[in-house]
Amino acid sequence: MYLNQFLGYILFKLNFLILTPKTYSFGGFYNSIFWGYKLKKKKKLKLIIAAPFLNIHEKNIFSLYGLDIVFLILKKLSLIEKLLSIIFTIYLNFHLIILYILRKSGIWKLLSKQINFFFSEFIGFYDSQNFNDFFQKKINCKYDEILNVDINLGNLYEGEDSKKIAFCIKDNNYSKIKQMSSFMASNIKDCTKSLNYLINNNYKIYRVGEKTMDYFKFSNENYQDLYNVKNYKIQLNKTYAECAFYFGSSASHGIIPEIFQKKKILINHVEHLELSYSQSLDNYVLFKKIFCNKDKKFLSFNEIFKRRLFNFTIISDSLNKKLIKLEDNTEDEIFESIVEFYETNYKNKKRDNSLINKYLFLRKECLNNDEDNIPKFFQKFKCNIPEFFLKKYLD
Repeated sequence: MYLNQFLGYILFKLNFLILTPKTYSFGGFYNSIFWGYKLKKKKKLKLIIAAPFLNIHEKNIFSLYGLDIVFLILKKLSLIEKLLSIIFTIYLNFHLIILYILRKSGIWKLLSKQINFFFSEFIGFYDSQNFNDFFQKKINCKYDEILNVDINLGNLYEGEDSKKIAFCIKDNNYSKIKQMSSFMASNIKDCTKSLNYLINNNYKIYRVGEKTMDYFKFSNENYQDLYNVKNYKIQLNKTYAECAFYFGSSASHGIIPEIFQKKKILINHVEHLELSYSQSLDNYVLFKKIFCNKDKKFLSFNEIFKRRLFNFTIISDSLNKKLIKLEDNTEDEIFESIVEFYETNYKNKKRDNSLINKYLFLRKECLNNDEDNIPKFFQKFKCNIPEFFLKKYLD
């Protein structure tokens, strides 16, 4: 690992950033692209892509994500960037083959530290968010500084369709691919009323996702399923890149719009820390309700922050201890949120920002608490929340 990180630092001094996208992970891939491109632009560096073509984390070593974007990026690079990308991709995958073989053998348990010194599954930057990472420390990579850098990978695709919507609802079937907390799932049927509203306003809905997702009986000439087609991974990225905005689940699917500079409305969101990397009040987030089993009531945002229930880890722990329950957004709540998102973003309807400003203030106070040692860049994330929901659950 240290050898590869040192190699990345040498190339950095020569004005190149080696970026290793996390192709073994759906969310990890978009995270590494999001932060890597911001770092490249901030430091004004040329780009080298070291693309992993083996997934040594799962049984299926060819289960990979984002390769279509990787190839589109490579096409846009200069000749020297392309040549170096090919060289370092071959070099990296040689390391992955060696690591895969050694991890299957008895040698790994005896000499894992020594092996990791010489062999690594990444080179340069791959968004470890480990602030003791050798490469990130040497290049003085500060997430709070690079977060403000605008990126847009939309130029990899044909252009935007102002009436196209990317739609995705993550359900419990996703756990068949990768273990997922059930509280991140939603019921797609609760979106029916909202989809009809958007279609009545001349939008075309394209549902993206994974083949394992629930079948949804919704028939309309302006609605199309792309989650179950042969090239569903390619269609997912293409739809996000070309859409007017994204509507659906948060977590990893909610981060993708950020690399294409797309607006988004997220439903059944849980945590208040990352906000799916939203950096604009044009983006709307509708949160699941948190019910306190002891107090026999739903918690306001103010109470949620006071009880430090702001991130996935704390919420998951509280759920396991049966301290709280989560309640999904109703069909009417989702519908009312869609109407407000549409009218404020596309019909120039003005809204009173006093409530959302109070929410952002409460959130900032919570994150400023030193006992959690939260990196400062999280404070820069912001979003809007439907006004009706704030009136009911803010305080």
